[in-house]
Amino acid sequence: MKALTKYDARCAVRILIVGLVCVNCTSCAKRGRPLYPVHGRLMLDGKPMAGGLVILHPLADVELGNAKPHALADENGRFKIYTYRTDDGAPAGEYAVTVLPKKPKREPGTAKSKGAKRQVKGGSAKSADPAMEKPATKKAKSDRTPQSARHQRKKEELEASFPHRYSDPKTSGIRIEVKEGVNELDPFQLAR
Repeated sequence: MKALTKYDARCAVRILIVGLVCVNCTSCAKRGRPLYPVHGRLMLDGKPMAGGLVILHPLADVELGNAKPHALADENGRFKIYTYRTDDGAPAGEYAVTVLPKKPKREPGTAKSKGAKRQVKGGSAKSADPAMEKPATKKAKSDRTPQSARHQRKKEELEASFPHRYSDPKTSGIRIEVKEGVNELDPFQLAR
């Protein structure tokens, strides 16, 4: 059998240290606070609020790193809170809740595809008949409207129609307590 060199011994020690660090990190992650299922429904003026973003803000120190329990409401206003993975829930504790409105859909011509960018910039896709193609003319920068001007306007209209008090944990007025086990929340009844 071949004797170990100093280099081989150092490599073995490094591998052992890296392995111990990995095992320690994964075992710490598994020992974190347990998460419990949280389900609810989001209503605005008595109707389901599709696409609303629900965010839980812990009222006490909760070690979640940068993660905040949150959910996106479906077309019926129903949501399932998750912290790290889909539907994994939230730690037990008290939370202030904020709600943000659904982002408006992009209009045709504001998509991020190459074809849409070409159309917005004044170019066109190649047609089958080169004689039918019109030369692309560039507009001066001052004559162009930003690609997202309509999108921005829709976003501002939506935010103006949605009460701002729900977007701040101090003013939303919505408080919940997540308990051990399955948590079925009463519907959040938002009003304009």
